[in-house]
Amino acid sequence: FAGSTSVYTTAEDLLRWAGNVIHPRLGGARVVARLTTPGALNDGRSTHYGAGLEIGAYRGLEVVKHRGWDLGYSAHLVIYPGERFAVAIVGNLSTLAPEVLARRVADVRLADRFPAPLPQPIELPEDALRAKAGLYRHRRTNRAHWIHLVDGVLRFGSERVPAGLGLRPLDATTFRGDHEVAEFVLDG
Repeated sequence: FAGSTSVYTTAEDLLRWAGNVIHPRLGGARVVARLTTPGALNDGRSTHYGAGLEIGAYRGLEVVKHRGWDLGYSAHLVIYPGERFAVAIVGNLSTLAPEVLARRVADVRLADRFPAPLPQPIELPEDALRAKAGLYRHRRTNRAHWIHLVDGVLRFGSERVPAGLGLRPLDATTFRGDHEVAEFVLDG
């Protein structure tokens, strides 16, 4: 697999690298700690980003991950350090959605280890959905995003045109994107 930044690797190589994050050898525990420690903003909030790695959680388990894409390729590596488990997906299709596939693998493989159940979409009445439509400001980035109601489905986008990523309600204020990666809290 050759990425656009001249990185040549395979899923096997990525999993070998993930193994080093789980059981530090190359570089030692200090280097891995630096890679996996998120930075902090001036006000103390976390960036959720270490040295080239996103730091976060999925369904209550700690994750360390990195993804990449460009025309003609996409890749995703996610590591569950506490579970000693990792998933690497690489492909030569920019629409592959490797993060979704990696989560689905983890949902199956780690099913009995997740402290939080996988939230399932619910139905909300159209008037409740209509009340969520409008212009929102992202709390961290201050970017403006539009939420439109189109054919009974909320759609998220950065433009005023009624299109974009479909959002499925998980409860009255939390919505999951159709791509299964992001969750949105519409509490405004």
